Amino acid sequence: MTKLKSTENKPTSRPKEKKSKKLDIFDQDSAWKNYITTNIFDCIEALNSDLHESIDTSVPPEFLEQELINIMRGKYKIKNKEKKTDKLVKFQLLNGESHYIFVHLEFQSKLEDNFSERIYIYRSLISLRYQTQNITTFVIFTGKSPSDKHKVFELDCFGSFIHFRYNTYTIFEQNPEALEKSDNLFELAVLAAKYTLDTEGDARRRLMFKKKLYELAQTKQLSLEKIDELLSFVFDYMLLPDELENEFTAAVPFLSQLNSDEMVITRGKRQLATIISTEVYGKSFEQILAEKEAEKEAEKEAQKEVDRLHTILSMLKNNFTPQQIADIFGYDLDNVINIAKKNTAD
Repeated sequence: MTKLKSTENKPTSRPKEKKSKKLDIFDQDSAWKNYITTNIFDCIEALNSDLHESIDTSVPPEFLEQELINIMRGKYKIKNKEKKTDKLVKFQLLNGESHYIFVHLEFQSKLEDNFSERIYIYRSLISLRYQTQNITTFVIFTGKSPSDKHKVFELDCFGSFIHFRYNTYTIFEQNPEALEKSDNLFELAVLAAKYTLDTEGDARRRLMFKKKLYELAQTKQLSLEKIDELLSFVFDYMLLPDELENEFTAAVPFLSQLNSDEMVITRGKRQLATIISTEVYGKSFEQILAEKEAEKEAEKEAQKEVDRLHTILSMLKNNFTPQQIADIFGYDLDNVINIAKKNTAD
C-alpha cells in the first residue's frame, strides 16, 4: 500500500459563500483580469523586479490562458472563477528564450485545503503542454494573507519528495505610503484595493480615500489613456453607498464639470469625462453634451414663447387686431386669436 504524506488535508466540502449585492453589481474578478492584461508589464515589475528586468519589453507578450483552460478541461476540475482570474502569458527574455508566467488571482478569504496542490497541478499541466520548465508562478491574494500551507505544496511518497513554492503577493500586506509614491499602474490599482480593504464598514473614510486617490492619479506622469483606465477601475472598485457616491461625484472636478454650462473642453478632459460619465450616468460624454444642448434650445424656445405672448398681449391692449399682429410679426393667426380670446375671457 502506497504511503502518502502531504502537508495538506483532503478537500473538505463547505457551503457556498453568498455573494454580496455589491459583488453582483461589480465583477471584481473580470475587472482585475482585464486591468492586468492591459498593464501586464507593470504587473510583473511589481511582482518580481528581477524577472521584469530580464524580459524583452519590445516584444509583445502572448496571452495563452484560453489554452490553459482547454488543457485543464477534462484533466482537472476548474471553476468559473479560474476561467476569469488565471493569466498565462508567454514572454521573450532578453537572452532570446521564451518564458511563461502563470498568474492566479485569489479572492476568497477561506481557501480550500488543497489550494496549493491545485496551483502545482496547473503549473505541471503548463510544463507538459509547452515542454518547458521556464515557468514562473504567482498567486495574488486580494484579501488577507493566507496560512503557510497555502503558500507551498509538499508531498512525501516513500522518499520521493516534492516541494513546490510559488511567488505570493498579498494586497492586504502592502504599504500604502510606498504605493502612493509609485507610478506603476498595477501598484496604483493595488492601492485602490488596499484602501477598500482598510475601510470596510467605514464608508465615510472610504469616500475620503477615494477622493485622495483621484487627486493622486492626476499628479502621476501617465498618459491620458492610462489615467482614464486607472480612474475607471478606481470608480468601480471603491464602492460607496448612493448618497456618498453622489457626494464623491460632485467633489471630483471632471464629474462636477458635467453639470457646468461653462466648460473649456480639452481633448484630455473629453477622454477622461467620457470614461467617467459612462460609469456614473450610463451615457457617453457626447450624449450628455447633446442633451445639455437640447435643454438649452428648449429653454430658448420657451423664452421665445414667453416674449411672443407678452408682445401679443401688449399689442392687443393697443387695439391691434389679431390679423394685424399676425401679419406684422409673422405669427400664426389662430394662435394670436386664441390668445386674444383667452385674454378677453380673463
